[in-house]
Amino acid sequence: MDSCGLGGEIPSLVANLRNVHTMWASDSPFTGTIPDFIGNWPKLTSF
Repeated sequence: MDSCGLGGEIPSLVANLRNVHTMWASDSPFTGTIPDFIGNWPKLTSF
């Protein structure tokens, strides 16, 4: 999601990404809090 042009709150659609190891979201104007579902990604090692 790095420099993807999305903004606002992180969309709930990304909750379905179960094989994410690293999530980069820099240079994207996201707002709000980090959603709880991101803590449920079993393979996430870096955010």
